[in-house]
Amino acid sequence: MTTITQAELDVVCKHIAKHDGIPSTGLTAVPPEEKMAHNGLGSLARKRLTIGLAQSGMVADYLKKIAANVDPNFPAELRAGFVAEYESLLEAGLRGDALFVALSNFAGGEDGPNTTFSRQAAGLAVLAHLFQVCDVFEEVPA
Repeated sequence: MTTITQAELDVVCKHIAKHDGIPSTGLTAVPPEEKMAHNGLGSLARKRLTIGLAQSGMVADYLKKIAANVDPNFPAELRAGFVAEYESLLEAGLRGDALFVALSNFAGGEDGPNTTFSRQAAGLAVLAHLFQVCDVFEEVPA
């Protein structure tokens, strides 16, 4: 099983944090309601997803660049690391907003004096992107 380390997550988050971002649009700032309901996510997760989804396009673009120019396996490894953490948190009994917050904390980096708000926000953008493209959390059955 592939596991992601904070060093790998930092690669994406440092890029996101150092850029001003892209303007959000109505299409990216609206949380996917059906998937949220299916996963028992409430208002806390909705607020964080709305913030993170505003930069989801930047995450997607950066992951494409990394895959094309540096490591074609990096996006899959990043996804696998998040899925592994998600499954671990599920096994620990977390559900709904508590699960989302724990995964958001994982994405935001180690808590401590060197963890900046920008780094935490970038981690949230990565998590929101993975949520949006259905790589993390349960998909709504067709």
